[in-house]
Amino acid sequence: MFSLLRFVKNSEGQSVVEMALLLPLIFLILAGIIEFSMMMNSYLTISHAAREAARMGAVGSTDQEIVDKVYEVASFLDSNNITVVISPQQSERMSGESITVEVRYEFPVIIPIISNIVGEKVALRSSITMRIE
Repeated sequence: MFSLLRFVKNSEGQSVVEMALLLPLIFLILAGIIEFSMMMNSYLTISHAAREAARMGAVGSTDQEIVDKVYEVASFLDSNNITVVISPQQSERMSGESITVEVRYEFPVIIPIISNIVGEKVALRSSITMRIE
């Protein structure tokens, strides 16, 4: 009986086992935080690019100048994953009406564990409407 109580009270190695059980979960949560932060940074960038481009369109810039502005503002993003939609087209714009610039970005998920959960790419979209001056 005495040896059984001593065995139950002995907790050597318990913290190692607990750490081994919790460490993968901690790493998964940390990887998710990092991936989500990079995704939010990309979303804020395309939102800012759409706003800048819509402002250029509102003051009379051409469609090509608007698209170039999006690529300039979002220069650190992969330009192959960026799509710009401008409505109405340059020939149909009139003063007093509105212009809408929509920027879409396919965010590539880098961390493999996270990509198994949400997919390899996440679609981000920002649309800004301004009145043409």
